[in-house]
Amino acid sequence: MKKCLLIIFMMLFIILTGCDADDNNQNKMENDSKAVKSNSIICTLTTEEENVKMNQIVTLKFSSNSLNFAKIEINAVLDEAYQKYASELVKSLKEQFNNYDEYGISVDVSETSVGANVTYTMDRNSFSDFYDAKIDKSQIVDMFEEIGYTCE
Repeated sequence: MKKCLLIIFMMLFIILTGCDADDNNQNKMENDSKAVKSNSIICTLTTEEENVKMNQIVTLKFSSNSLNFAKIEINAVLDEAYQKYASELVKSLKEQFNNYDEYGISVDVSETSVGANVTYTMDRNSFSDFYDAKIDKSQIVDMFEEIGYTCE
């Protein structure tokens, strides 16, 4: 049971922090211009820890310079020895994200054969407080790339 709790806490930490990301400054300027010119920004990040590999995709859609949709997809692949704990991880994550809908954030957590998928979805109503504010897309791209994402 202690191993299971350790895995759950490790997964939550990785999901919430996106740690151990590698910077790729060479492609940053190229990706900046592509992402900023589009009405849709897609940023990806793959991280590997001792017992888990995380594939993350962030999709942001804009109308002019106003954000109107955001989606974060996280696919956690556990090492083979820990895959038997996937259902416990999913149960814990579902409990953790149970009240996010109060904030207009839809969270779907599902078990896979090798781990778990977590998908956060937010639309215009989720961030209505700043929907009409102009958003600098290049700053968003810079923020994601600073923590290791590759954006296009």
